[in-house]
Amino acid sequence: MILKTSVIIPVYNAVRALELVLTGYCRQSSRGFEVFIADDGSGPEVRAFIDAFVPHAPFPIKYTCQRDEGFRRARILNQAVRESSAHYLI
Repeated sequence: MILKTSVIIPVYNAVRALELVLTGYCRQSSRGFEVFIADDGSGPEVRAFIDAFVPHAPFPIKYTCQRDEGFRRARILNQAVRESSAHYLI
């Protein structure tokens, strides 16, 4: 099944902010979306948080990352867009 909407969230070493954003999406009544996390080279704590969060999320979560080689946010966002299969991107 292809989901209608993909919400792309860029992140860089912001576990608490990511937790708040994902918790907010968990409270949505509509579930016709996936969350795509685009990581611009965060440390291992971000990946550990995502791995712990995914099994309990009421929606699909995808993750893509790149090495920390400076500010390359646009590059990782473009990668997430390419990997998404949704009709709409947010």
